[in-house]
Amino acid sequence: MFGWRLVRVVGESMAPALEDGDFVLVGPNATLSPGHVVLVRHPRFGVIVKRLHAQASDGRYAIAGDNAASTASQSLGPIEPSAILGVARWRISRTGVARLA
Repeated sequence: MFGWRLVRVVGESMAPALEDGDFVLVGPNATLSPGHVVLVRHPRFGVIVKRLHAQASDGRYAIAGDNAASTASQSLGPIEPSAILGVARWRISRTGVARLA
């Protein structure tokens, strides 16, 4: 677990919510809910920013990007709760700052 972290978004998988080059301010997990943008330590892709879609009965989460061209949730696989490093609370872009969660 960590405190707050500033993370740069790389790629278009979260567009239009997050664009390549945006920054997100990520805070500790409080209560995770579908729709949250989360920072995930993925076993194959490293640290990534994705949207939380659902929690399965076994406690793992489904994640995916917002962009249709993003890697599909099925390809990302289910994510253990311990792999979720935090929730993106603020977006910092060229056009300004916006609250996410």
